[in-house]
Amino acid sequence: MKISAIIPTCEVTWNTGITFRSLPELARKPDEIVVVMDGERDAVEQTSLSGVPVQIVRTQKRGAAAKRNLGVEKSSGEAILFADDDVEFRAGCLQAMERALAADASIGGVGVFIENQRFQELGLYSRVLYRLCGGWGMQDFAGKCFGPLINVYPRPWKDGPEFGETEWLNSTCTLYRREALPSPTFEPGFTGYSFMEDVALSRRVRKKWKIGVARDAWVVHHTRPAPYKRDAARLHEMGLVNRFHILREVEGWGGVKAAWAITWLELLSLPAKLREVIRQPRKSGGLKGGATGLVKIWGQVF
Repeated sequence: MKISAIIPTCEVTWNTGITFRSLPELARKPDEIVVVMDGERDAVEQTSLSGVPVQIVRTQKRGAAAKRNLGVEKSSGEAILFADDDVEFRAGCLQAMERALAADASIGGVGVFIENQRFQELGLYSRVLYRLCGGWGMQDFAGKCFGPLINVYPRPWKDGPEFGETEWLNSTCTLYRREALPSPTFEPGFTGYSFMEDVALSRRVRKKWKIGVARDAWVVHHTRPAPYKRDAARLHEMGLVNRFHILREVEGWGGVKAAWAITWLELLSLPAKLREVIRQPRKSGGLKGGATGLVKIWGQVF
């Protein structure tokens, strides 16, 4: 199976020191790497890294989703590996993902476990909030996506099957079967940070294919600061608006139902946000973004 790795970046140079720091030691490497980065003009450069052909695609298109779409167009693999530009692969990661994909023709996407962003057992507040927002009757929230698109990381396991189904996948590092991807892969409405574009894609794929995580696939996410990550209000607003779009266009919800579900989630989350603002007054972005996001959502309903 030929695997094409698609790596979007807003950097003017590609930080290979993070993304494929361990590439020389990997027993299974991608068959090709397509790096899509910002450029003043569209151009393609050819190079290689540890024996793997690399296309460096410079584009004026902005946003991770648009760059990933361009990367898919430029790639030729039977399987597409989406990876962030600040992900470090652990030994055996890609092998485990490929084994899962090859073992079952009905699997459309395989994700990983992130060492520093893993599942945390839920406290009483979270369990109550989740049940009131569509998870009523659920005994285990790990790997689930429910209600107004509340998505929870999967729980790792040591023994048993090599593949476990989930209800969503993140785009930090995920291997998709090319034939399972919609066209375009990511909708043009996901711009900038493209918040929740991974949920939209995985939920679309899940309509016809199995999706899940590989037991032995692990990465480290070296999250780096970026200008678009500093505006908490804008990020939260984007999250609500994109969540509303996915509920309507992917999940098939009506506008009023979707808007009310998101509003209900914001209301139930309000005590936690107020407590954070009291402790750290500068962290009021969630409140501001929530208010502007709800105004935009209800504006689309009426």
